[in-house]
Amino acid sequence: MGIILIILSFSEILLPSGVRIVMGKSNLPAQISVGLEVNPSISFSEKARGLFTKRGYNYLYLKNADSLPRLKQFAHLLSKDSLFYMDKVQTPTNLLRLALLDYGGNISPVVDVTVGFTGRIDENYIIDLFSLIPDSIISNVSNYYTLRPLQGKHIYYGDKDFVANISPAPHDNEFLPFLICLQIIDNRGFKVQFSPETAPSPFIINDTGFDVGLIFSEPETEEMRIGGNQVKEWMRIEFNNSNRSRMLVLITEMGLSEDEFLNWMKDLQYLTLDRLKEVWERYLLDGFVSSGSPEFCNLLIKLFPEAEVIK
Repeated sequence: MGIILIILSFSEILLPSGVRIVMGKSNLPAQISVGLEVNPSISFSEKARGLFTKRGYNYLYLKNADSLPRLKQFAHLLSKDSLFYMDKVQTPTNLLRLALLDYGGNISPVVDVTVGFTGRIDENYIIDLFSLIPDSIISNVSNYYTLRPLQGKHIYYGDKDFVANISPAPHDNEFLPFLICLQIIDNRGFKVQFSPETAPSPFIINDTGFDVGLIFSEPETEEMRIGGNQVKEWMRIEFNNSNRSRMLVLITEMGLSEDEFLNWMKDLQYLTLDRLKEVWERYLLDGFVSSGSPEFCNLLIKLFPEAEVIK
């Protein structure tokens, strides 16, 4: 049937296909949530539109997962490998293609599926339903989870104006200050695409017409305070959300326990500006990959004349 793991207040079943089923306390309201991590380069088939709520850069939640007809529809589509199809266009603006070059093409775009439920829900029904999904549906691309930030500055000529790199993993010491770094960038007016649920994954900062130099200006104490409070509020909302099954999916995807997630809120008060600048330097000033118009790239070259330029 699978491997059963006992993790604090919930248990996890790992099916042979790689689908994870996480069960919470039975005294909570009955809820079901399904999280799905995908290769960011995928395209949706028409039959998949409207099924999901998008979170971050490459993470989705199934809408109305509590509805058994919707849950059966999703499992059926996924078991037939008819939910997604790979984009045939080799887009240069996909960071995974920039980082891995040969990623994709003949493998499934689905990287992970996690089902979380609480309350008195028939465990065997959920297991049997998702046991229909074959092994080939989840790609389990190991190098996706072992990506490291690109070292050295790189500027890439492409089609869209953005700056990007690979995030730290949620259990890394850099992750919490990294979240605040991205929040500061967002507060400066730049759109950030990022999935905090996942393992090391791409993050993208889109140019929105502001002075691009603002992306790279070091954070200040007041920015750290405001950004830290915003991140803390996000954690509070996530933890206090009445949808406890989604919380199970979130912390499972992040590889954290509930206690570790709560400890992050305590750790925020000990974060120093020097520590934040160290993470800022590593992820935004060293190892960034950008893709954009010649004007955008020329501007970056002026800012970082030492960068390697890839055409």
